[in-house]
Amino acid sequence: MLTQNSLKTVIERIDHAIVLADTTGSFVMWNKAAEAILGLPDNKKDVNLWKDHFKIFKPDGTMYSHNELPIIRAAVFGQHVEKEKLYLTGGTTPGRHLEVEAFPLEDLNGKVIGGAASFKDITEHVNMEKLIDDLLVTFNKMKSLLGNNFFT
Repeated sequence: MLTQNSLKTVIERIDHAIVLADTTGSFVMWNKAAEAILGLPDNKKDVNLWKDHFKIFKPDGTMYSHNELPIIRAAVFGQHVEKEKLYLTGGTTPGRHLEVEAFPLEDLNGKVIGGAASFKDITEHVNMEKLIDDLLVTFNKMKSLLGNNFFT
């Protein structure tokens, strides 16, 4: 039989940030990768306090409401979230671009008893994409100024 301690051991060995929450959205377990990537505040358990500590933005720049957060959608509303991108500021780390997957945890009867989320830091990838986009814009400006014949 799996115990909470054996589950914690498994979660600790995963290199992605993992967070488990109960049906109120309070964190019940997380790994060291989650602490490092998220820069969790001193009161790590209560996700309701995050709104004062973190600012979490969607790719379009709008801020997430509490009920839109992937871990809340999974733990409280039983939704599956796949590869959702977000931007997190606050915490003990600089702003980070994250890719999140979250899913509900169910008991043997199919009742949602919480949720799990995996966070992957994609900041370097996003920054590289922006750099490439900026270089393409600069190249196209140079091309239009110098003419197409210059590049053939």
